[in-house]
Amino acid sequence: MRINNPKHPKKILVSALGLCFTTLHMPAWAAENTAELETIRVTAPKKINRKTQEVTGLGKVVKNAEQLEKEQVLNIRDLVRYDPGISIVEQGRGGSSGFSIRGVDKNRVQVSVDGIAQLQSYADTTSRSGGSGSMNEIEYENVSAVEINKGSNSVESGSGSLGGSVSYHTKNVGDFIPEGKKLGLNQQIGI
Repeated sequence: MRINNPKHPKKILVSALGLCFTTLHMPAWAAENTAELETIRVTAPKKINRKTQEVTGLGKVVKNAEQLEKEQVLNIRDLVRYDPGISIVEQGRGGSSGFSIRGVDKNRVQVSVDGIAQLQSYADTTSRSGGSGSMNEIEYENVSAVEINKGSNSVESGSGSLGGSVSYHTKNVGDFIPEGKKLGLNQQIGI
């Protein structure tokens, strides 16, 4: 039995070697035409009142300044008094260690003021008195809105929001100084 040999084995060999050598130079050609592009950062202001886009309305609580005044919010406990699934973890001596959203608390609930992450709680373990304090307190008369997300929200709030997030938005200068005026005044009297 005779095996069929190609008529031109040298031509096939030369073509295959030529093809191999051309592919060896491809990375060098690609490396010659490189260009460094500038970094582009895309930012946009976050809308505060987006509750209308929420399908169920159960995962997000948004309270504006009028609602805070209507509910007579004076401290962190008053803020979540009427909201199911959100509570305050008591630390003792009048302090709190933060929010508990659906049973998840401490540093797994992200707290931010105007987009800046806040420390959840502070406990002085070096002191014999066992002093502690709540780091989540804010002056609610200077808050324009509070947005509380129930459940994981790392996309909007960053890391540390496994249980949820609480975002405070403070008032702007326009809330204190009327339009066309150069001076504004806001006062509070307590008895």
